[in-house]
Amino acid sequence: MKIKYIKWLLCSLTLVFFACKEDHIISIPSHKLTLNSSENNGNRTEVGAKVSLGDISTGIASRKWTIEEGVADIIDAENDTESTASVLNIRFLKAGNQDIVLNQIFKENAYVGVEDEVNSGKKEFEETFTFEVLEQIQLSNLEAAILDSDGNKETLLTLENDALNEVSAGKTVRYSFDVVGQPETITAESGDANAVEGSEIIDLENNKASIDVKYSKVKNYGISLNASRLNPVGNGTLSFTNLITIVGSTEPVTLESTSIVNGKITLAFSREMEASSVNTNDFSITLKNKSNVTIPASIQNVEVQSDDATLVDLTLNGETVYDDDIATISYTKGSFATTDGVLLESFTNQQAISGGDNILVGTNYDFDFEKSGTGIENWRSNTTFCGPCIAENSSYEYSTEQAKTGNTSLKLNVLQGGVAALLNTTTSGVDIEYPIVSGQTYEIGLWAYVPASHNFGPSQVNIRTFTNDGTGALDPGFPSLILNNSTPKDTWVYGSVTASFNSTSAKLIMRVRNNIEGPVKPLSIYLDNITIKAVNPRP
Repeated sequence: MKIKYIKWLLCSLTLVFFACKEDHIISIPSHKLTLNSSENNGNRTEVGAKVSLGDISTGIASRKWTIEEGVADIIDAENDTESTASVLNIRFLKAGNQDIVLNQIFKENAYVGVEDEVNSGKKEFEETFTFEVLEQIQLSNLEAAILDSDGNKETLLTLENDALNEVSAGKTVRYSFDVVGQPETITAESGDANAVEGSEIIDLENNKASIDVKYSKVKNYGISLNASRLNPVGNGTLSFTNLITIVGSTEPVTLESTSIVNGKITLAFSREMEASSVNTNDFSITLKNKSNVTIPASIQNVEVQSDDATLVDLTLNGETVYDDDIATISYTKGSFATTDGVLLESFTNQQAISGGDNILVGTNYDFDFEKSGTGIENWRSNTTFCGPCIAENSSYEYSTEQAKTGNTSLKLNVLQGGVAALLNTTTSGVDIEYPIVSGQTYEIGLWAYVPASHNFGPSQVNIRTFTNDGTGALDPGFPSLILNNSTPKDTWVYGSVTASFNSTSAKLIMRVRNNIEGPVKPLSIYLDNITIKAVNPRP
């Protein structure tokens, strides 16, 4: 019986989702079995998408599909509320939770499901298929605004093809728009101008979205904004050609980032730099290994990249910079200038960060603290991994008071003697893990901001990052960051550790212990932009 049933099922699957020669069907007793083309998507679909339901039951005396009027279009049928067909092909016309009801009457008491050992003991059935139908993703009511140095809207742009709105080099434009259809991601494509990392915001509750793009090169740009989701697959786009023309600026040029890339140091500036104006002698480097031991090093050459003049490479004399090195760059104001003639101001001790890709991007991990919530909803205190943890002496929340990128950071308050140990979780409290490659070395980094009002006295505060790859909590042996009175205040500072794993996934535990001596006073710091990057450590 079961062998015949399996043969029949294979043939019936072909029949439903499309054809089977009738003489191949093996007659078996009444058996209830239905198929749903959206089942693997959790019955999520969008308005206009095709959905197929199949009744491949045997021994059917009668069947009827019922749909509420106005909800769907039954393809190739004049009646959109009822059907007796074995295969129902529809397109939903209306968003929301929508039901399709199947009524069946069998000639005999029917078996139910894929197995055929159990008889239901009845002939009549009513089955309801409920679908979550989303609107098609649509973008509308676009607003584009130039931002000032504080991130406030300064000037609105004219939104027309070939408008060529003048924007000064180094400025950021915020694109804001209404969006429906519950997109999961938004992107901005604007030639070689880049979206600001962490600036993407999707407010599903209010159907709003925005993304910031920074423009550095003197040229014309269009814009293509895309909102998309994977389940169900959908996207919407807004685009303009020649929307912006970037013009020279008299504003100061800024150093955007300092990175370790392929054994060199790469500086990224807010505007294009003039290659002929660079003087290698104006730059200097301090290089240490991860154990803080100084490595003799000097700069051999400073060169503006030919294909992207916002990037400048520093090559050392006979020395390679490894990803776990502590490299800081200083510059004394000289002749180095932008292509529009603005001299670069001096800077000191700019630490180079590994230039690899952050593996947390594209995962559910809230590495930049931009997900909706209060912080408490997205993180949990780990009361078993503090040594010991005094959870009641710490609190944490998302804050807009400071942010390395985007709009929010994690504000952490730890009383004297208190310890905060936090893990990123879903809103239901499940720890979020990220994918790793067994045996690969990773740099785990984060940024911290200490207000100028803090006085550490003779004490210090350690921020440590531990990882758990299923074999236990891995302690790198030293802090990611040590905060004391020599720590720069009112600015973002970076710290990191390296670790390798024996698993394919892991989760991160952040621990901050407040051992400041003196009067009881909470430590209030801000954390942002956790990064985990595959690195090439110093041998």
